[in-house]
Amino acid sequence: MTREDAFRILGLYLGASDEHVRVKHAARREALLARIAAATPAEQTTLRAELAQLDEAAAVASGRAPESSAPASTGGPWVAQTQIAAGGPVAPAPASPARRSRGWIVLVALALGLAGYYVATRAGMWFFDKRHNEPAVPEVIADAELASVAWLTYLSRSGVPETEAGRKATEALHRGAGARAAGDLNLAQREYSTAWQGYFNAFKAEADRAGNAWKDEVVTPWRARVAPFFPFNPQDTRDADVAELSRLINPQDGVLWRQQRWFDALVVAEIKGTRFFTPPTGRADFLAACAALRDALFPPDRDRIHVPFLVRIVHGPLWGKVTFEMGSRVISSERDGEFEAFSWRNESGGCVLRSFGPATRKENGVVDRSGSTWGLLRVLHECRYDGLVDNAHTWSLTAFEQSATPRGKRETPTLQIMVDRKPSPFDPAIYAAARLE
Repeated sequence: MTREDAFRILGLYLGASDEHVRVKHAARREALLARIAAATPAEQTTLRAELAQLDEAAAVASGRAPESSAPASTGGPWVAQTQIAAGGPVAPAPASPARRSRGWIVLVALALGLAGYYVATRAGMWFFDKRHNEPAVPEVIADAELASVAWLTYLSRSGVPETEAGRKATEALHRGAGARAAGDLNLAQREYSTAWQGYFNAFKAEADRAGNAWKDEVVTPWRARVAPFFPFNPQDTRDADVAELSRLINPQDGVLWRQQRWFDALVVAEIKGTRFFTPPTGRADFLAACAALRDALFPPDRDRIHVPFLVRIVHGPLWGKVTFEMGSRVISSERDGEFEAFSWRNESGGCVLRSFGPATRKENGVVDRSGSTWGLLRVLHECRYDGLVDNAHTWSLTAFEQSATPRGKRETPTLQIMVDRKPSPFDPAIYAAARLE
């Protein structure tokens, strides 16, 4: 029996896995044993031959037995001896009586056994020929159809386009359905098996592709252009790339959320209890931290940073005034404690604070971070956060701290910001939490 014959007898495509061979052999063997138990003695001979052939096919398909040609009876000496034993021409009896040999009984038994084996083998091959209308094994059909449902569900949940491997598996499924409708049930069974294996391989390929995309589209750019720099590393003098951060986490088409949808669809995808994807370590915590950053920095309908906020400066009599500059706008503490509206955007994150003396009104202090895309956060990083005061986030401008005379009382101006975002984009903790292991 050749390997091709073996897989055809089992109803599998050539090259199916050992697990497939094992499952199919067990299912068919159980069915044959049930038929043998219910058959007449005359029918049992043929059915047992089929069982022997099925076992041989499983052994050849799984590599536990070598390929071989089917045994055949060709006549020759065996036939001649059978004819003699059956009463054909014999030599004359010897003159003196002698004990007659019983070897002819053994020869007849061997000849009949070989003939029976040949007939049973040919009958078994006919039984599994495609012209025999045995229904395709329901398990194979059900497996392929469930795999198809799993694949279509994955495509819908992930939003990824159809892949070449998935398309070929679906084509095999359709060919199997067509062959089944046309009555070519062995072909149908082979196509259904091909479809199941195709979907299995398609899921494995998607798991590999998702893992590589996570590294190439998220991990590498995050580590190269975001994580090492301010504000994610508050001690660094260089700025994190605002455009790269926007590309990764903006709510409109951020790469991170596309990856999250892809991963979530893959994590729950399975075929016959086999799951194909394990998320990278630390992914869930990183995604949660980036979601907080997204909510703090971006409106739901924008793909760029846009943070509207209100600001005011409060100080004592040691200062003539303190000004706050961001973009082209400047406000002064002389506004009698009123809040002024500002917007922090991708292109306007720079900030400058200036202090002026009470008498000369000359500039006597400056904190200039106008050249930084994260300038406002840099200014606040150099101040002391005092918490919420009158529902406003409040910072002491320690760079402008002065001593009053003669008692040496120290006074520090304060900067207050009100922002309608949760979490606050001015909280350094949300940047520190976005760590990618």
